[in-house]
Amino acid sequence: MDAWLLLQDLEGNGERNRVLYVLKARGMAHSNQVREFLISKRGIDLVDAYIGPSGVLTGSARAAQTAHEKAEALASQQEAARRQRELKRKRTALELQIGALRAEHEASAEELRRIDEQVGTQTRLLTTERTELGRLRQADVSLAVGTNGISKSKSRR
Repeated sequence: MDAWLLLQDLEGNGERNRVLYVLKARGMAHSNQVREFLISKRGIDLVDAYIGPSGVLTGSARAAQTAHEKAEALASQQEAARRQRELKRKRTALELQIGALRAEHEASAEELRRIDEQVGTQTRLLTTERTELGRLRQADVSLAVGTNGISKSKSRR
């Protein structure tokens, strides 16, 4: 089995970073992705390189881009939470308005019921008074109060 690995130094942003990729490997499938590698006290560590719209980012540029994306994600989450709070506030205000309108409607309906009761009481009182007046004048009671509540007097002879 043959495999060719390519180690390369990339220079950019004032630093040099080491990358590794498999150029070709006969007899096996392999990745064509570029990977950054770091040499440390523990040995060689492979780190995923950031592949973005401006190309491959390694080293501090990768760390800065990752931090920038995390900040954007946090800002998006905070904006979504703010919008949720605003929506909840608007819903609460709307429910308060609906409650106030319902209370106002109930008060108006109650006032109309009272007025209807008063009109009914006044009508009964007037009918009773007209009947009594007709009796006092010795008029026919059935003719004294008509169907529309207007007194019809018929004198007896």
